[in-house]
Amino acid sequence: MPFSIETLVLLICWGAFFLTWGLGWIYNLIKAPPSQSHRGPVIDFLSIIAMSSIFLLNRFVHVFSVDFSIHLPLWLEWVGGVLLVAATGLALWSRFVLGIMWSARPESKVGHELRTDGPYRVSRHPIYTGIIGMLLGSMLVSGGNGLAIIVGLVVIVRLVLKIPVEEKLMIETFGEQYLAYQQQVPQLIPGLKGRRDD
Repeated sequence: MPFSIETLVLLICWGAFFLTWGLGWIYNLIKAPPSQSHRGPVIDFLSIIAMSSIFLLNRFVHVFSVDFSIHLPLWLEWVGGVLLVAATGLALWSRFVLGIMWSARPESKVGHELRTDGPYRVSRHPIYTGIIGMLLGSMLVSGGNGLAIIVGLVVIVRLVLKIPVEEKLMIETFGEQYLAYQQQVPQLIPGLKGRRDD
């Protein structure tokens, strides 16, 4: 049975995301410098991956039945598809630029380098921006599916709650350099004025 266009878009985008993160994680185990301080458990990041996987798998196996769905017009599903593809590109680009400085939890590494180029010129947390865009796009592409909405909102809240922890660690690590970066570059949404987030 052939997949629908919506399912193919979801599989390609999230498949590329999971593949990149998996290979990147293995590469960083070998090449990344050791951690010198960190905040929060790795399990937090793994739970985000697990919840996203539950939604994708449920499209085929239908283990979870969610009784509500918001029926969206077709044009809004297409907008979701464009958002999903663009956000996937941003997340992958950001992950490549971050390179060996990436970690599954907020942490600073020995010889840590602050990335401010590429996507980090328009958002201090472009990976989070990309993942949130992917989740919102997935909600729309799925036509307002109840499980997609629940999973998407839970993961978005978890990501947003991680940001202050990461910001505090970056200030401790980079001091005035990061404070100046906060003033120049918005936290999540490109185009918004950069500001300090106390």
